[in-house]
Amino acid sequence: MRNSLGRKTVIATAAAVVALAVFAGTALAAPVLQPGVTSAPGMSGRCTKCHTYATKSSTTKSSTAKYRTASVSHPYTGKASYKTGSTFTVFGFVTPKLPSSTNAKITLRFEKLNKSGKWSVVTTLTPTATVTSTGAFKKKTNYKASVTVDGVGQYRVRAKLAWRDSKGTSHTKTSTYHRFAISK
Repeated sequence: MRNSLGRKTVIATAAAVVALAVFAGTALAAPVLQPGVTSAPGMSGRCTKCHTYATKSSTTKSSTAKYRTASVSHPYTGKASYKTGSTFTVFGFVTPKLPSSTNAKITLRFEKLNKSGKWSVVTTLTPTATVTSTGAFKKKTNYKASVTVDGVGQYRVRAKLAWRDSKGTSHTKTSTYHRFAISK
């Protein structure tokens, strides 16, 4: 039992010495400092004898990088209710303004409230909106589409934006719903 305790003490002491040596070696090694940092914590000045300084990365953001976070507004109808068979304009905007080189497509999805209280897609109404640089919303990419709804009831519509950036990567964003009614 005594030999066992002595052996454990020797092993624990050896492990502590090794850990201390590893810690001291890493603590004394000169770190690579990041751009804008002049020294390690607790030190002042800029040491070039034992420290190396990382250079700033030269990654350039593409001009379309900010458009990956583009959002599309919910469609506006102008009024909350329309008569059956009347043609009205559904419009909205995309923010930030997409560059003209981008081929953006906006598809509108209409849903009707059933008698059971559930929304169902109206397959006859899936127009593609025209994307323009002019419209009701200044300094934004506008979209609009003319729609004629023949059925009476409660409807909701949302816009889906799909576009390709300069690298050819496809992106999509979907808006929230906008509700309106069709009456006799």
